[in-house]
Amino acid sequence: MKKRTDYIEISKTILEELYYGQGLKQREIALQFGVSSKTIGNRMAEYGMDTRGHQDYVYIDIPKSELERLYIFENRTAPEIAAVYGCATSVVYKRLNEHDISIKPGGWDKLKQIVPNERLAWSPAFAYIVGLIASDGNLQSNSNEVRLASTDREIVEYYCRGLGLRPHDISATAWGDPNAVEVHMRLENRPPYKIQYHIIFSDHIYRARLEAIGLTPNKSNTLGPLQIPDEYFRDFLRGEFDGDGCWSAYGPKRKYLLGIFTSGSRIYLEWLHATIQSLAGLKARINGINLRFEGNQAEQLGDFMYYTPQLPCLSRKRMKWEGLIMSRQE
Repeated sequence: MKKRTDYIEISKTILEELYYGQGLKQREIALQFGVSSKTIGNRMAEYGMDTRGHQDYVYIDIPKSELERLYIFENRTAPEIAAVYGCATSVVYKRLNEHDISIKPGGWDKLKQIVPNERLAWSPAFAYIVGLIASDGNLQSNSNEVRLASTDREIVEYYCRGLGLRPHDISATAWGDPNAVEVHMRLENRPPYKIQYHIIFSDHIYRARLEAIGLTPNKSNTLGPLQIPDEYFRDFLRGEFDGDGCWSAYGPKRKYLLGIFTSGSRIYLEWLHATIQSLAGLKARINGINLRFEGNQAEQLGDFMYYTPQLPCLSRKRMKWEGLIMSRQE
């Protein structure tokens, strides 16, 4: 078998830019990569790219105003505009260049906004979601993916409902809505072997919003102060607590209440403490990876977070706090 010596990987995005965007011929592209014209033709065929024909050389006028309307304001792709005018895609790219309209980077049309803009404005629900991401979320370092993992179905439902993702039901593969995000389930490998839900989707607008607040990839040990408006801080704090917090008690008859936040970043814990102290007047101490509120301070921490009956929160943690408060009063 004859060994192929002229195979070269050239991405579809680059080929489209050179062939359609810049109007280069196959042999001109081949010279840039030091391969034969046949190699370029093979790559184009593999990607399903149409080669230019006589229609590419027939001048079709597309006014600048019309091109801006279709390409910029209606956000249509060059192939979609070409279909409107019955011409080749390369003609649209030529008109874009002639009118000095910047060509969008390759793959822009693959970016999908999943979370509606109105859900990204500050509100108690969005602040709670930011708290969940700060605790149990993850921003992938090499993509626009945002992930949330939780063993509590209630958390998953609050998260998706708050972002307007229209969940119908949780199955082993995805929400019932084919347009919604996937929810993967797997069994944890440690007792008590709970099911862990993973909500994973890519949304460049949502991702940018979280980054503007101060969330970063690999945040476990590097998380620092976040840009949370004071009026929504306790909603954010409740989401953080539902992810990485817990209520506990010790002492005689277990009546001494503890409220604990956990984080690998001391800077983040110090910011949490300083902000809680500023807004609620509560004091705590940092012990290793824990921020501990004790006694009356822990009781008032619950009052601060659970400020009204109907709030997004993990009900089992709120019920535990209420139960501990009642036991202290007996």
